[in-house]
Amino acid sequence: GGSILMVGHGSTHDFACDALCSEQWQHMTSWHTPYCVDHCAITEIVEQDNGAGWRVSSFGRRPWLEPDSEAQDDVEAQVRANWAQAFAANAASEARARAVAAAAATAAPPPV
Repeated sequence: GGSILMVGHGSTHDFACDALCSEQWQHMTSWHTPYCVDHCAITEIVEQDNGAGWRVSSFGRRPWLEPDSEAQDDVEAQVRANWAQAFAANAASEARARAVAAAAATAAPPPV
């Protein structure tokens, strides 16, 4: 069978999986928008040999960051890693925003 490889906008991965693999996709709610894969992540949808349609083979994968081949094949591990990275990036961004706001609040007003 054929395959579709997506590398691009985060929510496109969600929409394409829903369109091609709706029966499988309806059970994978943790991957649905507003969750988005990284913009440089790879999703693969493969055509089943028996003509029964398509299935998600990997979702939001970034193999160049994966430490070993076992993790590459574990789709659930991919999701957990993507979520962990997204939350860590968000926490760091919020911490920077709080630091900037605190510095601005304590800064002396400019001389008149």
